[in-house]
Amino acid sequence: MLWAREALGTDEQRAIDKLAGARKAPADLVMRARIVNLSWAGMRVSAIAAELGCGRKAVRWWLHRFNALG
Repeated sequence: MLWAREALGTDEQRAIDKLAGARKAPADLVMRARIVNLSWAGMRVSAIAAELGCGRKAVRWWLHRFNALG
């Protein structure tokens, strides 16, 4: 199973939370933040993909990227 790593601190957590709920940010950035948030909430890749209407491959790719680069 693949999960997003824990936030490195409260600043990172707040930044992801804010971006996940943003209405005027670029849609791709909001989607990435929502993927991380849903993973932090305990959702699996397939459930995140279904919730957001994207593919499992995309969810896995963004989780790997977040885990490696933040």
